[in-house]
Amino acid sequence: MDNAYNYDEAELEEGITLKKVGYFFKKAWLRMIIYLVVALALASAVVLPVKFLYKSERVGLTSIEFIYEGIEEGLDPNGGVLNTDNIISTTVLDKAVEASELTDVITDISKLRASMRVDGVETEEYRKLVEAASRGDSDAASELRTYVMRPTQFEIIISEPQKLGLSDVQAKTLLTHVVAEFCKDFKSRYTVSNMFSSDAYILSQNAMLEYADMYDLYMQTFDPIETYLNRLAAEAPAFTATDNNTTFATLLSNLSVIKRSYDAFNSYILSNNVWRDIDNALSALAESKTQKQNELTAQQAYLESIIEIKDSIKPNTITSNVNGQTITTEAYPKEYYVWLERVDTENAKVKTLTNQLDNITLRYNKLTASSEKPTDAAVEYVSKTIVQLENMSKVFVDKVNGTVTEYYDTTFIAQSVRAVRSPVVMRMSIQFNILIIYACVVMAALLAASLVTVIKISKRNAKEKKSALANAACDSSADDNAADDCDTNAQSDITSDQKRNKK
Repeated sequence: MDNAYNYDEAELEEGITLKKVGYFFKKAWLRMIIYLVVALALASAVVLPVKFLYKSERVGLTSIEFIYEGIEEGLDPNGGVLNTDNIISTTVLDKAVEASELTDVITDISKLRASMRVDGVETEEYRKLVEAASRGDSDAASELRTYVMRPTQFEIIISEPQKLGLSDVQAKTLLTHVVAEFCKDFKSRYTVSNMFSSDAYILSQNAMLEYADMYDLYMQTFDPIETYLNRLAAEAPAFTATDNNTTFATLLSNLSVIKRSYDAFNSYILSNNVWRDIDNALSALAESKTQKQNELTAQQAYLESIIEIKDSIKPNTITSNVNGQTITTEAYPKEYYVWLERVDTENAKVKTLTNQLDNITLRYNKLTASSEKPTDAAVEYVSKTIVQLENMSKVFVDKVNGTVTEYYDTTFIAQSVRAVRSPVVMRMSIQFNILIIYACVVMAALLAASLVTVIKISKRNAKEKKSALANAACDSSADDNAADDCDTNAQSDITSDQKRNKK
């Protein structure tokens, strides 16, 4: 019986080929579909009832949202790290319990605090990344590995309120007052108030202090106020405080008037040679002149060293090709601009010291040029004027503080926290993402179907190879009867394989 078994040598090709891949999917596609349907059905039968029917914890819940610049980075209004524990601090809870009239029910604030927590609400960006990753988006999956979620909304939760003796109505009332008291705490914590002290303007009561020294000290207090008002005037030029009907530009104008009044006061002192103790004043001015000169010399030397460092930084040469033409430009590195800013800062200090030295020198020269004592009228005028200037300064600083406080309160703090969900009492379901679970089930089903298919193909190829080798041995045999037996056995093996494949 001359019926040789035709074995496809392509089955023995090494490596992965398109033919092998096509054959694999031809054999595996139906198995993949079956496994996928069965796996999804089993997963749905387990996951959906657990997700939607099983409730793990009874809670009282409300939500708040922070709205201010920096919260997206997890910062508080001052630029520090936001501490959400302040939402349920013992101080806030104590006031909330009292406002809710629950002091008879909640007798231990620490026990209430232990039963509460603050959970961040997933951001929309995070949810979109998770959904994209579950659909197989590799970029989203990669971003999730390093993604840090910074929630802007937070849930305030009382776990098992009935264990604290709270009814559903009481739990909701308590949560309402927790939010209200935290908003008050947040306002008091971050509202800018009393930035500048008005208590500094009492130097006239010091009989040992010269009027010229009072002038110097008071003028120094105006520098930070002016700098701050200039920033706010540029930041909010249209803001008008309702309490005193003023703007930051108006305050700057008021400050300019006050400073001119102080300058006039200083000029009167020099012109009329008004000193409380001329000998002590002359000695103090001489000492101040020497000290200020030394400070100026040291500052000038430091400024020169900063300038040398700045000048030693050379620009980088940048070559670019624009429309076929080579263009060479120069650009300084960032380090250069850092040192340039330091030069400006130190140069401003030199100018300040120079002005102070010039003022001291002028007073010293005036005092040495005339040894006459001031008239009683001049002394009386100066003593009354300094008191008037002090009162004017106090009123101005209080006005500045009130305007700044109202600005931050109405513009930022009052709108920085808001409730976004009314208090409810409910049972929370187990928290897990169904899409991620289904994605894992799909991957597992496809992997299982692929492994089974690979194993079956490997077994078939191994048996066919064995049969091919047996046929080759029979063909080389000299015994015709033995060859016929080999053909019969091989044909029997092929028939068995065909039946198995049909099955």
